[in-house]
Amino acid sequence: MKGWIGLAVTVMLTGMPLMAQGKVLLPNSQFILPAQTKQADAPSELLAVEGELEAGDATFGDDNRRLDAYEFQGEAGQVVTLTVESDDFTPFVALFDGTTGEAVASAVAEDGNPATATATLPSDGQYSVGIAAIEIPGEGSYRLSVTADSAAASQPSERLAEADRWLQ
Repeated sequence: MKGWIGLAVTVMLTGMPLMAQGKVLLPNSQFILPAQTKQADAPSELLAVEGELEAGDATFGDDNRRLDAYEFQGEAGQVVTLTVESDDFTPFVALFDGTTGEAVASAVAEDGNPATATATLPSDGQYSVGIAAIEIPGEGSYRLSVTADSAAASQPSERLAEADRWLQ
């Protein structure tokens, strides 16, 4: 939405078409076009899990924190949001590039809210999501959701080029 606000300000300042009462008004023109509102594509769910951290799970660190891990396929430039909720523990979520093993994003839940991290994927390929608890050893059920925002997946330079074409 911020991008459209900036575009509206630019349009008004440069004397380009203005929006008034649901119509696009073209300067020095007989035409009045209906304003069109596009709805962003709904985020697509890449991964949805009802899981549990429990005895027998993989562990990490010197304090043997319990860990669950999941994988999904991602595309370069794709914007993904990871959300982990739990009523049993304070969740931590991390996203790793499956090829390089590098961390892409991470988040810790605060004040009873879910742990939520958003990242733009750097390359096509396999990605891993790790779920852990802040408490030691950390046990209980959780809900993990990984969604991709298809509308936000285009690069900013592509969106700027499209806006320039419309202004021409």
